Amino acid sequence: MTDDFIGSGYSTPDPLKRFAQILQLHPAELREAVKQAGQREKEIADKTAAEEEDRARASFEPHLWVIGDRKIPSLIFVVAICGPDRFLRVPLPEGIATLSDEEQEAIVSRIASQHFVDSAGSAGPFEKIVGFIYRQTFETGWTLSVDGRVYV
Repeated sequence: MTDDFIGSGYSTPDPLKRFAQILQLHPAELREAVKQAGQREKEIADKTAAEEEDRARASFEPHLWVIGDRKIPSLIFVVAICGPDRFLRVPLPEGIATLSDEEQEAIVSRIASQHFVDSAGSAGPFEKIVGFIYRQTFETGWTLSVDGRVYV
């Protein structure tokens, strides 16, 4: 079979139609197969996303996260090697989730303000610390200032 473009300078406007010709299929059959493959791929992606969320929920622990001045670190290769947790995650006491909201707020506020002082306001390659996020649960969290005040 001679290629239309080479033979006449005219190209089939629908590449799927041309592909169906090469595979010796009816274009409607190929369109249906492509549609089904897309649906299967979406189902797999949805299942994978749901499994990843289930794993994240199962392993979730409350944490304090630094908000740096830079979203993309200045020394990206260092963060690639060490991971962002090294620069952005602030340790919290075990069992903090079992405390009341008021107790959690007091502890997290103190830890955030102390971390800011201890680090001289620096988040390493993420540069200046501009705030903190306390993730209390998988769904909820608070934003704190550099001095530990909770934003409402």
